[in-house]
Amino acid sequence: MILFSGSHTAFQTSEPLLKILARNSIYLGEPVGSASAQALAVISYLLGTWLGFAHGAHTLEAENQRVDSFGSMIAAIAPLLGEEAKHQGKVIQTGHFGNPESSLKTSADSVERFVQQARESGVNAEFPANALPLFAKAVEAGYGNEEVSAIIKVLRSGSAG
Repeated sequence: MILFSGSHTAFQTSEPLLKILARNSIYLGEPVGSASAQALAVISYLLGTWLGFAHGAHTLEAENQRVDSFGSMIAAIAPLLGEEAKHQGKVIQTGHFGNPESSLKTSADSVERFVQQARESGVNAEFPANALPLFAKAVEAGYGNEEVSAIIKVLRSGSAG
């Protein structure tokens, strides 16, 4: 999927080519920031999902439960997002964080942009700003080229708190 906003005429003219790039090309209106706002809304949801899954996995580990079964439960609730959770559960369970679909560093960069955009817009930036140090610690610890779920390694290092 690719989101677009801006000139409707330009979108209509380019739509056949855009459909080749992504069958699900969505036009969101004339305001130039519309596509960016929609993308940031999705990133906001994903940010909570990434951290929520790692935190949930750490909770399960503390109770000596399997992390991959947690991913299976999420898959039954929400198939599309569940598939991602199942994958990350397997990654955490096996400890094989390499060969990511999207690296932790890429995600950390997105969080930085999200914090910047929130501050520039006058939006409360506490949620992404509070997440940013976790991502930064994970990248600094050398996990940047691994799966985003490698952030659990940072959570594990502070398990006493």
